[in-house]
Amino acid sequence: MKNLIEKIRRAKTWQERHELAENKTPGTVFDTFFREAEFAHSQPGHFLSEEIFRRHGVALAGVISRGEIQSIYDPAAALRIWRRHRRKAKPDDILAALFALSGMFPPGWKKTWGVVRNAKTAQIARIAPSPPASVRETIGMRDIEMNVRARIRARDYPTISEKAWKELWPDLWAPLHKKAQRYVKEFSIKLDQRRGAISKAEKATLSQQESELVSLLKKRAQG
Repeated sequence: MKNLIEKIRRAKTWQERHELAENKTPGTVFDTFFREAEFAHSQPGHFLSEEIFRRHGVALAGVISRGEIQSIYDPAAALRIWRRHRRKAKPDDILAALFALSGMFPPGWKKTWGVVRNAKTAQIARIAPSPPASVRETIGMRDIEMNVRARIRARDYPTISEKAWKELWPDLWAPLHKKAQRYVKEFSIKLDQRRGAISKAEKATLSQQESELVSLLKKRAQG
């Protein structure tokens, strides 16, 4: 965990922090090569796949034509590490949710949401409606919990009933909540501290958002 924290501290963007928290790759020099290969093989019709196939094929043809035997052994050894990591490694759900939410919704995000700048004219245009005034500017622990709850349910409890899940979740969240509080302090992330009862409308919205997130995470896990 200490190594992960140090790597995250050295990361320059929230995207890099989020990727480290997801722990999907072992950190070999061939991670990008393997990830591109997986993507292209899983989606051969995608417009990027043809370019990936071409580049990978050119690289392999070059290694073969030059007789660089070690250049075959090195990726093979890295691939063993990659496959073992993908089978056993688990993400840090709290960190992944924390960096994703705080990165996508930083202070001031409501002012730039749905707004783009024309690269040629430098004019600003709105392409989507502004968020309603009722939408909070700063993420709260409630948002982190919803994200983590959806991630864990989609990955670890995909067939559990709604009733059983509601009974189980408080026990699962209790230690994760403490962990989230520690990480918030560790990385100096500002949270909305407002408390109070959740309205019926907000409960319905949160429930719908969680269902959509669970569906999305299940599709990602399958694909």
